[in-house]
Amino acid sequence: MMLVLAMAVVFSLIVSSNVNAQGVDLGKQELTVDSYVSYLQKESQTDFRAEQTLTKFKQLSASDKKKFIEYMTNPKVQEDMANTLSTLEKGETKKIYGGDITVSLDTTEYRSSSNNNISCSGCTFGYIDSYASFGYFGIPVSKVGQRMYYYVKRGKVYKPITNNGWISYNYLPLTSYSMTKGHTYTSHNYTRANAHMYWTLNFVYKGFGLVKSWDHKVWGDANRKSGVIVKPI
Repeated sequence: MMLVLAMAVVFSLIVSSNVNAQGVDLGKQELTVDSYVSYLQKESQTDFRAEQTLTKFKQLSASDKKKFIEYMTNPKVQEDMANTLSTLEKGETKKIYGGDITVSLDTTEYRSSSNNNISCSGCTFGYIDSYASFGYFGIPVSKVGQRMYYYVKRGKVYKPITNNGWISYNYLPLTSYSMTKGHTYTSHNYTRANAHMYWTLNFVYKGFGLVKSWDHKVWGDANRKSGVIVKPI
């Protein structure tokens, strides 16, 4: 586990299209229920999920709205969210802070029965998606994903695999996510494909910074089995 505390630490994201620039501005001022509503209203202009989040947020009680903001502005909460993620198994969800916050690790797999790729004649094409997601009071607030592609032929992982990651959504304006592609490789006598993605959570509020990083590994084998392992780094 790596924990770095610094003053006004801001990391640029690899996928800049998924970054909310408002997050940096809000990190320098007081975040309130009203300013968060304004933030979501602006995001809703181009993101339908933000509109759904805004609707659900408005439906919370006044006390839950206040706790929602307190969770967003508390670096310890962000740290606990990342730490909880590394304890999950595929398809598992855990609740923390009395059930107010949920942390989930989901994985789906797709495998085609045939492939017409000339470079891999007779191969079966497959990919595995793995998602880490977070929610407050049953409201989705952030989700990051990873996809590993691979080919199988005659019971072996035949083709080199590729590894991609993305930020599905992020409505925590003080928290951003960045990623770095890790190595991809085969194992278990060429019957298993493996891919690593290194994620970083960066939190900034009122001159205080927090950084948490984890290794998100997915694997899939020639027998349609898959798995995911998350470890702090």
